Amino acid sequence: MDHRQAFLDYLAFEKRYASHTLAAYDNDLKQFFGFTRDMYQTEDPVLIRHFMIRSWMVELLENGMSTRTINRKLSSLKSLFGFLIRRGVVEANPVRKIAAPKVAKKLPVVVGKGDLDRMFEALSKGNDFETTRDRLVLQLLYGLGLRRSELIAIEVKDVDWQRNQVTINGKGARQRKLPLGRALVQALEEYLRLREKIFPDSEIPHLLLTNKGKAIY
Repeated sequence: MDHRQAFLDYLAFEKRYASHTLAAYDNDLKQFFGFTRDMYQTEDPVLIRHFMIRSWMVELLENGMSTRTINRKLSSLKSLFGFLIRRGVVEANPVRKIAAPKVAKKLPVVVGKGDLDRMFEALSKGNDFETTRDRLVLQLLYGLGLRRSELIAIEVKDVDWQRNQVTINGKGARQRKLPLGRALVQALEEYLRLREKIFPDSEIPHLLLTNKGKAIY
């Protein structure tokens, strides 16, 4: 059964939503399930979990989408799963585990955009180990908002490839799980392939290595 179409039919014939509102819901759902198809090989709402939604949010933010638009898309998903709960298709709404991004609050800018662009540009070319690693370092620091100590402490086992997230060990033995967008997943895969090729016998648990195969410091 096409649960998404059943939901859209419900909005159209029972809720009497306007055509432009239906089109917005349809577009949001197509975009989300297109993402889960590519990243998690499923478009079945029954198989959707909250970490998939978080990864989608990260990708939308990486692509420059406004928090207001992302919140609207989350609202579309929340309505879909509310509908499916009432129909007995799913037992819980995975969107309820998602903290919606705040619209007004902005993070402080530590590095100017021009400087950041120049750093990424300097590392955009080259596929040697050092350049690939340094490019990943920038993407991790910038994409996840990590402290230097947190970056250094990441181990290979901390990356959850099934859920596209990484466990970060912070101050006071506190842990948090951060979603990885598509660009970061690809950067990690590229780096780890090169690391395995250059240091095939390495037993260092840390993700990032020096040019001599030691944990970075």
